[in-house]
Amino acid sequence: MNNGIIIVATNIIDFYNSACYLAETIKDYAPNFNVTLFTEKKFLNSKSKIFDNVITDIPKHQNFRVNVRTKLWCMANSPYDTTLYLDADMEVVHSEFTTVFDHIKDNDMLWTRITKDREYAFVGTEFGDVTFTIHGGLCLYKSSAKKFMMDWYKLWVKQSNGEWWPGTKDQYPDILKRFDQFGLWWLLNKESDKYKYLKYDFFE
Repeated sequence: MNNGIIIVATNIIDFYNSACYLAETIKDYAPNFNVTLFTEKKFLNSKSKIFDNVITDIPKHQNFRVNVRTKLWCMANSPYDTTLYLDADMEVVHSEFTTVFDHIKDNDMLWTRITKDREYAFVGTEFGDVTFTIHGGLCLYKSSAKKFMMDWYKLWVKQSNGEWWPGTKDQYPDILKRFDQFGLWWLLNKESDKYKYLKYDFFE
């Protein structure tokens, strides 16, 4: 099976620099892991040599709000059979990282959970009828989940362009329009029948 890691660094050069540093820490512990960078041509320099693959053919929208979640399109277009998506502002600090792909088991997607002791790190976790439990900064997933990722991206485009929003303000406050996590929550909770074929869980 073709395993690999994707990192997305668009819009701001700082994300690119962070992604290069993250790749260095990955290679420190797992030099044989394949790492793909999704980025913009204008950012590329000698640092990009750390990556096994660089992809710059990424859609751009006039609406900047769409572009700030380019990662959703990239997750859907991963070149790997089993993919670990990591936010660019991360760092690998332990050799246990080398076992990360073993955790997928029979799941299609594996996420990290938002826990009570980490709530301080988020804008919020409960908004009206919505409770966020999935942290979107890290996801391990199989090719079977790529269509779901693309659906998530398309929903985000509609959400950002004001073409889609469900319910009332009491149900779904306007602040949620800022979050791609809302689309993730919606698909898994309100359109779950459509994705019965997917099994997802959380890292321990």
